[in-house]
Amino acid sequence: MKKLVLLVDDEEIIRLTTCEILEELGFDVITAATGNEGFTIFKDRNSEISLAFIDMTLPDMSGFELFEKMKKISPSVKFLLTSGYRQDMTGAGNEAAFIQKPYTISELSSRLKKLIG
Repeated sequence: MKKLVLLVDDEEIIRLTTCEILEELGFDVITAATGNEGFTIFKDRNSEISLAFIDMTLPDMSGFELFEKMKKISPSVKFLLTSGYRQDMTGAGNEAAFIQKPYTISELSSRLKKLIG
């Protein structure tokens, strides 16, 4: 069975491109354009989701806020946070990994293998 990734990014081109990459890497993907949309999907389907891949800059909340809200619902889900800006990830501890945009397919693939196999 394929692992399900929830991808939350407000930039449509990033969502489409990353979704294609994730599918090429063998994942099923659900996408959301805002933190609230992502949170709603996560509440409904967290038992199916293996990884939440969250952009740090969303129009309605920070990716870190979204990560914290999701983590309270399902601490077993893995999290990969991303941004084109340098980020201070000290608050995430060991509960979230980070990948800097722009990332290559091989960088993303390697990070995902470490996180969810």
